Amino acid sequence: MNSDKVQQVFGERAATYVNSASHTDQEVLARVRGLCGELDGRKVLDVATGTGHTALFLAPYAGKVIGLDLTPQMLRLAQNASEEKGIENTEWVRGDVNALPFPDASFDVVCSRRAPHHFPDLDRALREMARVLKAGGVMVIDDRSVPDHEGVDWTMNLLDGLHDRSHVREYNAREWRGALSRAGLNVREKQEYSRHLPLSSLTSNADKDDAARIENLVANLPIELKQLMGIEMVEGVTYIDHYFISIKATK
Repeated sequence: MNSDKVQQVFGERAATYVNSASHTDQEVLARVRGLCGELDGRKVLDVATGTGHTALFLAPYAGKVIGLDLTPQMLRLAQNASEEKGIENTEWVRGDVNALPFPDASFDVVCSRRAPHHFPDLDRALREMARVLKAGGVMVIDDRSVPDHEGVDWTMNLLDGLHDRSHVREYNAREWRGALSRAGLNVREKQEYSRHLPLSSLTSNADKDDAARIENLVANLPIELKQLMGIEMVEGVTYIDHYFISIKATK
């Protein structure tokens, strides 16, 4: 998906991210903050910041936080939120992860949350993020993921591709370790976790036809996959597991 299409998709959905349960998850935001380590006086870059949840959460602990995103509508909402909260050490920059508009070794910490599965070229993006990171600096990733199981991997990526046409791929822990290594980074910590959510978490923002395909696909999965993916009916509502990973790496 080209950058114009990405901006269109996220521009249309920008407002939905402000109160998104996934993006405002305080437990995960606190985990990201912990993985960042000492932030006092340090400069942080939040890549694909969206409406700024991660950047705004980190700002009170850091010297300065720059939130970068490709979509102007997202950045306007992030700016509004920073003004409403009275947070003055943030800056919002429009830019592309494939060509970050910063000199080498500009940041003590670089993070990206719930975004890399949209990156069209993960290796290129990680090289750019590593380039602007200082020697000894910390990179923190928190993103959608998949278990190292071919059937679950294929199914979850198909479902997410129908849920959001800007989706590229969510990676398992082994793939993440390899990608970060190729970018010259060393993985120090990782945590895999899941959320058991209603199927509407995949269908609510999808186009009508795509939502119908999601429901049909899930209903007709083999029983083994349904069990592996936690698919069950609870009081008339279908639930499914979503998979995530948090990673700390250093340069």
